[in-house]
Formats: sequence, C-alpha cells, structure tokens
Amino acid sequence: MSALVCMEGDGIASVCLTRLLRDAGVACIGEKTQRPKVAAILLSQATQYLLHEIFPIADAGDALYAGFLPIRRRIVLWGNAKEAVSFPHLGLVAPEDVLLERLWDQTSFDRNHVESEGCAWKIKTLGSNASIESALRVGERYAHIAVAQLLPTAPDDACWVESTTNGWLFLLPRGEGQATLMAVGDTPQVLLQDSRLISHQLDSVTPTSALVPASSQLALTLTEPGIIACGSAAMSFDPLCGEGAGNAIREAFLAAAVIRAGLAGHPIAELAEHYESRLCLGFARHLEVCLQFYQSGGTSDFWREQVDVLNKGAQYLSTLLTQASPPRYRLVGRDLIPIDRP
Repeated sequence: MSALVCMEGDGIASVCLTRLLRDAGVACIGEKTQRPKVAAILLSQATQYLLHEIFPIADAGDALYAGFLPIRRRIVLWGNAKEAVSFPHLGLVAPEDVLLERLWDQTSFDRNHVESEGCAWKIKTLGSNASIESALRVGERYAHIAVAQLLPTAPDDACWVESTTNGWLFLLPRGEGQATLMAVGDTPQVLLQDSRLISHQLDSVTPTSALVPASSQLALTLTEPGIIACGSAAMSFDPLCGEGAGNAIREAFLAAAVIRAGLAGHPIAELAEHYESRLCLGFARHLEVCLQFYQSGGTSDFWREQVDVLNKGAQYLSTLLTQASPPRYRLVGRDLIPIDRP
C-alpha cells in the first residue's frame, strides 16, 4: 500500500498532522484551500506545550511565540456572583495567520499540490457546509465579533469572561489598546447594557459583520475508507468551554497514530472504530464542561434553552458510546499500542 497521505486544509490540525507524519517518514502532499483567519486566538499553557512537543524548541526556538501578547490573568464574573474572580493564566494571544505561517515554516512542506490520486489516505481538516449538514450540532448559538478599544486603565495582560441576563461576553486584548469582543446570545451592544465587568474595560466598540458558530458540533461521519476527518472537519468546541487549537492538536496526534498503524498492517476497521470512539469520548467530556457553565450562567430563557439542548446532546452521545466496542488500542507517545484482551 502506498504511504502517501493527502492533506486538506492549512489550519492547526493540518500542520500538526503533517509534521507528525513527516517525522515518521510518511510522505504528505497538500491540497490548496482558503479560509479566513481570525485576528487572534488564545493559546493556553497546555496548548503551547503540545505545539512544542511537535515543533521542538531546538527547531523553532523562541521565534515560534515571539511577539505574542502574554495573558497572565483570566477575570471571570459569572452567574449570581457579586464580584469578579481573577484566576492565574499563562496564555498567549496569537494572530492565527502569523502562528500558522511559523508552524508551516517548520514543516518544510509544499502546500501547492492539488491532485490526491494515488494517496493511501486523505485527511479532511476543514469543515464545510456538507459536513455541517451531517453533524450533531448541540444548539444554535452564534458569536458576534466586534473590535474594541480598551480604556487606558484596562490591563493588557488579562482577558475577561462575563455572563449576562441573556448571554455571555468574552474580551481578549490584542495589544496597543485593541481587543476582540465576542458576544453570544445577542449583539455586543445589547449584552453590554447588562454588563457589570467588561463594559468598564471599554472605551469604544466597533461592530463587524462577523457572525461565527459558537455551538459544539461533532461530525457524524468521522472516518470513511481511506478518509479521516480531523480538526474542524471532525468537531468544533463552544469557545466558552473549550480551546479549539488544543483539541485540534490532540486529534492530530491520534490521527497520525491511526495512519501509521494502518500502514503497518493493523486492521483498518478496528483503527477507525478506535478513532471514532476516542473523539466521541472527548466530545462528551466537552459537553459536560459546557453544562457546568450554562447551568450556572443565569436563569433566563437563553440559559434554560442551552441547558436543554446540551442535555439532549449528552444523552445522544451516551447512547452512541454504550454501543461502542471496548478500546482496542492505547496511545503511548506517538504510537497506538494494541491492548491485550483475554
């Protein structure tokens, strides 16, 4: 069987999976894709460690995160809390296009191929309208994105999260007094009228036309013969309760291990089932975290509706998982190791 892998997409999952496979001697080609990049993403300390595990400091040095704004505090005012709580945080604010360019530079990979004929595997890492139609989407939440100017008194080493009567707000500094404001449940202008925390950090807010899905989503078809869905083609997290970049990297580790095990002769059907069950488990854990936030966020119709759809999604996942076979492999480092069973 050919060891050639065709990679669709140019995001975090794609670049990490490409590097993992090339490190293992598996040849990859890429398909040209275009998608808008977000102005800033927040990389947690855990995600930074995962990236350095794939792109070692010896290769990337300090240049990988050079110039990215550090976030040292996460300030939260949630539910019926009277005062905001400040939590230590070791995050970095990264312009997505800059981060991806640096990662691809460390991959030595030509992304300009368009032919996938002759590939043993095709990796889909970019969500599409077709994949959305065949997905478990838990709710119909959307995030309104606005550009904000911070007050001079607002610290630039903190990000803010706040629940309001009919939604929630997230404020992420981008440096030089600018920030990205995300509003879920209504427009920023409406939610800010009810704000007790974030509104006091803002000098001005400029709405944009950007409206992005904020509901958790899981593709119902994660694998097909010779095809694996990874990254946003596999699942999307609610930005309140999960970090998309970190999850995409973890998926890349598992997908790379599945491909290598398949090329080594392990049963493809068993590998596909293992991949699907692990992603479903991860999605189920994500929904559990979402429930904790939305159950405590408020008591309006907005909050009750989100809790209802999350409970239904969790029940559906529970049914799927009870039908799954016991795990046949475990991931050790970068390798899938068969589990000995009696």
